[in-house]
Amino acid sequence: MKQVIDYTKYLRKKQKNPNGFIDPSKSRTYMIFGNKGSGKSSTDELIAQKNYEEGHTIMDIHSASNYESLFWAICHDCKKQWNEWREKNNKKPVQEREEEQTHCNCSTRYPILLVVPDYVEIDQSALDIFNEKFISKEKWIEKGGNPEQFRIQKRHEDGHIYTEPRIDPDYREWIKVRKLHVPNKGFKNREIFVEELTHAMLTAQKERRIFVINTKFYKTVDHKLVTLEKMIREIPEIVSSHFKPLTPEEVGEMRKIHRPVPFDQMTPQESNYHRVTILMREFGSLVAQQLNEERNQVIVKKAIFGIIKIIRQFRMSGIFDAQRYGDVYAGVRDQRDCLIFRRSNIDIFPKDYEWFRNELKETKEQKINEIGFEYANILYPNIEDLKDNQMYVLYPEKTPSGKRYNLFNVGMPDFHHRQEDDDFEQLTGIKKENALAKGTWRFVSKDGEGKLLDSQRDIQNEDRKLQEVKLQQVYETAYRLMHPIGTAKKMKADEVYEHLKTVDLIPEGWKGTNNLRVFMTRMKGKIQKFGQQQTT
Repeated sequence: MKQVIDYTKYLRKKQKNPNGFIDPSKSRTYMIFGNKGSGKSSTDELIAQKNYEEGHTIMDIHSASNYESLFWAICHDCKKQWNEWREKNNKKPVQEREEEQTHCNCSTRYPILLVVPDYVEIDQSALDIFNEKFISKEKWIEKGGNPEQFRIQKRHEDGHIYTEPRIDPDYREWIKVRKLHVPNKGFKNREIFVEELTHAMLTAQKERRIFVINTKFYKTVDHKLVTLEKMIREIPEIVSSHFKPLTPEEVGEMRKIHRPVPFDQMTPQESNYHRVTILMREFGSLVAQQLNEERNQVIVKKAIFGIIKIIRQFRMSGIFDAQRYGDVYAGVRDQRDCLIFRRSNIDIFPKDYEWFRNELKETKEQKINEIGFEYANILYPNIEDLKDNQMYVLYPEKTPSGKRYNLFNVGMPDFHHRQEDDDFEQLTGIKKENALAKGTWRFVSKDGEGKLLDSQRDIQNEDRKLQEVKLQQVYETAYRLMHPIGTAKKMKADEVYEHLKTVDLIPEGWKGTNNLRVFMTRMKGKIQKFGQQQTT
């Protein structure tokens, strides 16, 4: 009778530490590549979570505009549900039960600091509901409270009695919001930007929150890009000035024991308290290999290129992912410490690492001769055949055993990993307001006192300048066509108007040739008046 080998059991025994490639005690840069749906985001989150648990301040500053980076604060107890599933299906073979991959393994959640532009207004009532600030009647009774005293009675100055809900004693502010100005033209608001960014980073460190920025909360992509660029350039100086290793005396004060704690007796959280990890998902869109991006994409690429070369000097770590290795600018990707490949089709696997595929093939062929194809294929699967919980990690140097890579079976982060059908707004009640439906957050132009926001004033000034530039271009084009130099044909007003339409230079609100005639007369008068002022 043929012996049945439990390969999964062998791999579990072989890999005592499935997260052994993560080292929070050092400054490391991780780059993850693979097919869509291969698990890049969950790997990002897992590495960031392990660094967080070891004391790092996590800055999740770029992701898709679907609230993906806010899922740190969500838990659906998926781990419990999957354990119950395995119990119900306990008659299946062990290997089959183990290979049934969980899509999420959440059992907890983490508090976040949501950093949004100053023109975003989020209803506090929506945050209170999500954060479960007020105790429910069922929980109040369960804890022995009198049902009639579920709400607190208070009296207005005019004598009117009203009630309000009780704050839950277990209340925790899972989502806290902070504002950050969008950098304006010439970065004239740098002082307040740096002050707000510094305060937000220190709040995240002190309160052990995940620092989160999401594109969803920006009016335009340009606003997000220019904010990201300035942030990346300012972070090193902020870290250098404010994120310093704890001294033995400071640790003693934090523990409230009023005596120094030697370095070798500090916990990992205390030893790494000064470290910062930057997480950027969808990295390929920021540092594309091609040079045909918009201007603000170029300045972000330059900022990342600048920081990634010095990231180690500031005791920071970086976690980045992209689908194709070739999508990422070579000057950036070459700075990585750990190169991680999730399942990747042959057509997107980089030719620079063809040596790895060849070495993997040779090793597998040797093992086939020793232990057979089935066993060898489990130990050394092809990159395009990796399972959802598998990945290859390539190291910058050979390990002490002489290996340049390792196969890892990795788990999922402990918070809820966003699934394809997960809708953040439905799950949380934090919804963007639009023309068709009322929401709990929105873009505004004025503060609570009715004053115009700084960012809105900057936007209006920028729009005014752009309009002035466009009108100047309209005048110069029309004048050149109406008063040509040399033998060129002189064009009539209606011909000029049609030409302006074809080159998309007609200002908003213009309806015909008469608008052009009036405009040219006024501009001519302004120019003549300006000339007279210069001669007097």
